[in-house]
Amino acid sequence: MTKGDGWVDPLKRMVEDHAAVSEHAEMMAGAEEIMHDIDIWRKLTPLKEFLRYCIVEHFEYEEKTVFETLLSRAGTPECVKLIRKLEEEHEEMTEGFKRVMEMMPREGDGGMGRMTELRLYGAARKLIDELLEHASLEDKELLPLIRSNLALFSPGA
Repeated sequence: MTKGDGWVDPLKRMVEDHAAVSEHAEMMAGAEEIMHDIDIWRKLTPLKEFLRYCIVEHFEYEEKTVFETLLSRAGTPECVKLIRKLEEEHEEMTEGFKRVMEMMPREGDGGMGRMTELRLYGAARKLIDELLEHASLEDKELLPLIRSNLALFSPGA
């Protein structure tokens, strides 16, 4: 694949994705007062799609493109340890995402009971906190590793 054939600079993509994660997660962290309003949850399709992107598509990209490349070509013990930790976090957040999505009301559903609402808020809040912490770890440790090994990601490398 050449740079003209849809090649995406992994460092650029990671930085852009993490900026978006931080922006959305911080916005949601500050919106606690609206989280208990059932009508708000029905209007949160963009949030659902954003979380799906972060947790499904972004994690898949990291695992298939970034992690595989680093493990196969720069697999130092420190690199392997970091990637295994990140993979575990991906798995935990994917399960949390599934729980949140199962609890979210769907169009046409009746209202949620207060206990369901509280469980949903707690699960969503936990997921947002985990995403922020995870992105911070990747910014601190993974992005420098990608930066120092960027040549490994070039087409034809």
